[in-house]
Amino acid sequence: MSTKQKLFGFYLGLPARQRIHHLMRNYHCRDYYEEGYRKYIEGMIADIRSYERNRKADIGVRIMSGGSISDITASKAEEAVRISKAFTSGQINESLIKDIEDRRMISLAVNEWMTIREDYGSLNRVLWLLHPEDHDLIMDYLNKKKDYYDIADEYSIEFESAKKKLQRIRGRVVKMALPDFTRHVCPRL
Repeated sequence: MSTKQKLFGFYLGLPARQRIHHLMRNYHCRDYYEEGYRKYIEGMIADIRSYERNRKADIGVRIMSGGSISDITASKAEEAVRISKAFTSGQINESLIKDIEDRRMISLAVNEWMTIREDYGSLNRVLWLLHPEDHDLIMDYLNKKKDYYDIADEYSIEFESAKKKLQRIRGRVVKMALPDFTRHVCPRL
């Protein structure tokens, strides 16, 4: 297995229950997690496309001929739109990336990003189905606003009781979210 294959596919390779726990552990930085992952993939696509364009040895100064005008800003904007379309369609075609291995790796990464977004949406829907008190409590915990000690103090209960209370709520969240998380058929990596 190459380094490229280890970089992407981790999340898709997790069983549904572990994906739920993974998202809950990272819930406090979910926006950064999604956007950071997307920006990383976009950068990789741009790098691959640049490499494919400049694959031939550049032996010197390029001379523009034909009377056409080069608009670097428009070219960059068109490139950004093409890359962005890959994230809405989930399809990486040969016109975007020519190398089949690079295309396979980027397709896996985009599929994983789309799955993470869908799974966060599913998790949020389940969290809103909880009793309001449980919802507020778990949201404060997931967003790192409160820890077990804070919850124990707030409810005037022992540390172990606060821990068990949150474990029960997390257990309900996992049980409610599991059917939605099993909808994905994860590829064997």
